[in-house]
Parts: sequence; C-alpha cells; structure tokens
Amino acid sequence: MDPWLSLIIPAFNEANRIGTTLERISAFLRQVAYDFEVVVVSDGSTDATGEMVTAFAAHRSDTRLINLPHNQGKGAAVRAGVLESKGKYVCFTDADLSAPIEDIAVLFTALQDGYDVAIGSRALSDSAIGIHQPLYREMLGKTINWIIRRLYLPDIHDTQCGFKLFTAEAAQRLFEPLQIQGMLFDVEILYRARLLGMRVAEVPVRWDNAPGSKFAPTIKNAWQVVRDLISLRNVRVS
Repeated sequence: MDPWLSLIIPAFNEANRIGTTLERISAFLRQVAYDFEVVVVSDGSTDATGEMVTAFAAHRSDTRLINLPHNQGKGAAVRAGVLESKGKYVCFTDADLSAPIEDIAVLFTALQDGYDVAIGSRALSDSAIGIHQPLYREMLGKTINWIIRRLYLPDIHDTQCGFKLFTAEAAQRLFEPLQIQGMLFDVEILYRARLLGMRVAEVPVRWDNAPGSKFAPTIKNAWQVVRDLISLRNVRVS
C-alpha cells in the first residue's frame, strides 16, 4: 500500500546533522502512527551525506535516498523527491528542522479543511520565532519578500519557509513543470498554485534559525535571484 505521507528532505553536504534529523523525524512519525516514507535527496553532496542516509535506511524500510549527480539547487532536489513520492500527502522540510517536524500537525489541519497546499510561515502574528537569523540575512529576506509580494503573491507573507505540505495531486501538478532550480522555487510553486486556482493556507509555525545556510549573499546569487524573479513572468499553466 502507498504511504499516507511522503516527507522530502533536500540535502547538500548535511553529514553533520542528517543522522540526527532522520532519527527525530522517524521517532515522531512512528509515534503519531503515520504510514510514511522519508525521501532524502542528496543534491550532489561531496561529504558523507549519502553514506549516512544509506546506513540509516539499511535498518528502516520507510527511508530511501535519491542521489543527484551534481549540485543543481534546492528546487531541483525537492522536485526530484516529489516526482518519486508515493504518499497521499507530500511534505518537504529542511534538513536542519528549523521548523520542527512536530508542527506538521498544523499543516495537516489546513488540508483537512479543504486546502490544496499548506505553507509554514514565520511572518504571521502567531508565528513563534525563537532564534533569529543574523540581521543582514533577515533584512535580505524581508527585502526579497517585499518584492515578491508586490510582483506576484500579495496575499502571502512568507514564501521561503522550508516547510510545506501538499495533496499528492497538487504536488505533482505544481512540481512537474518547475523551472526554477534554486532558492526561489517556492515562489514559482506558489505562483503556479495561484494561477491554477488552488487553495493555499499560510499557517504560523515555530522556527529557530540553524547555522549552515547554503545560500551566500554574493553578487552572483543576487543576480540569479533577479533573473528568477523576472522569469516568473513567463510562467503559464494549463
């Protein structure tokens, strides 16, 4: 039988924490009696990420690894996991668990109310931010979000929180044509959902910044963000 939940974890050089993350996720999901699969997508990792996931999966039939041959970006990694998922619901979460896996319950509540997509948010009045990002990263995130809201998604306060849940049908329909491979893939997914008339719920979650972000605020990356934002104007749905 297909699992109830597919949990996708994009991972690039996460050997220092992927083992702890998998233990925590597995313990929680088993406790709440979800029938689940965990799909870790190693995005061209050059450390022992793949080996650690393989060792963990050797004793867990519910965990498997997808290895991308080279680093393609978080969007490409999540897409690869989604397209191979088998669950009735599909969630992706960051390897650092900045948003705790336990908060998946609030995402499920939204889908049970008829929404197609539920996204964790750090920007709502009920969101609980424990450890903040460094000030420069927080200001950069707010600036990018301000641009996104004015160009594409005026009703969404936080597009970039790495904790989102979809019905399987919505996930496949949104990720199959995904074009953006980097950090702004979330924006494309949510913009496509809007164009398709899908119902998106933004729900408050707990969040603690964890060190080790793979996105560096360089001129090259800034230019890529600009190009990705422009490219969204060409998105079409059918």
